[in-house]
Amino acid sequence: MADVVAFCHCSVLCAYILNRGVKAGIEKLNLILMPLLSLIFLGLLVYSVMQEAFWDSFKFLFQPDFSKITSDVIIKAIGQAFFMLSLGCGVILTYSNSMPKQGNFVGFAVIVALLNFFCLIAGLVVFTFIFGYGAEPTEGPGLVFVSLPLVFANLGVSGQVIAFLFFVALIFAGITSAVSMLEPLNSCLIERFKLKRRNANLISVFCAYFLGVIVLLSNTAIFSADLTFFGRNLFDWFVYITSSFMLPLAGVFMCIYMGWILPKERVYAMSERHLKGIYFEVWYFVIRFVAPIGILVAMVSLI
Repeated sequence: MADVVAFCHCSVLCAYILNRGVKAGIEKLNLILMPLLSLIFLGLLVYSVMQEAFWDSFKFLFQPDFSKITSDVIIKAIGQAFFMLSLGCGVILTYSNSMPKQGNFVGFAVIVALLNFFCLIAGLVVFTFIFGYGAEPTEGPGLVFVSLPLVFANLGVSGQVIAFLFFVALIFAGITSAVSMLEPLNSCLIERFKLKRRNANLISVFCAYFLGVIVLLSNTAIFSADLTFFGRNLFDWFVYITSSFMLPLAGVFMCIYMGWILPKERVYAMSERHLKGIYFEVWYFVIRFVAPIGILVAMVSLI
């Protein structure tokens, strides 16, 4: 039940941040936590490079094995890309409302995509510890919350320091992601139903907390059997449905809206300052045909 208590504390913190709004809450939070998160992971990366298992980790992540590329892997990669970039869940749409009207959205998109190399850094750090102490790298969520603590415990005092920094970074990443995911629901409740931010915030945080507690309980020994259906517990079902279907489908719908519903002249007018001529035509062709068809083909192959 300690997970539920910790989740409650994080929910209260998220509610406080969200109550301050995008500019005063989320933006200020990210300005503080994201640089700290980056520094912690860079420090852990430097430590990992000095370990013998680092190159095993590097090979595990980057050495290609084309025999493992299946439709299931492709759709999971698409879902992971959508999740990392916060696509298909309204986060980017919400944040775009706070962008300068003359801002270069093409440049911003490139920066956001490039900054995700920190995910690779995190992967190198995690798998260096895993391979260094013979843990199993395919344990899913248990890798972070079961295997890694055991690995850190074997490192003695230095392991305690590394564990502290690692899990502080994990908390930072979780909080910034949580507030980003909740803000679209807040914005919808405020704009569509004319609710005050505080009331909208209470509704969104309560819904997230209620569902989150049930999902957490599905990973416990006591409730796992009752919350397991067709070979997957509730947590696994949430991950599978959102990453493999909901996020990619939302991306397909956005492509359809931009490429087929909005007039091309209007789309060009919105992007002509940063995406002109042949660059716009290539992008527009990808939006209309390549992206939606590719995603749908990958999804259909799973059925």
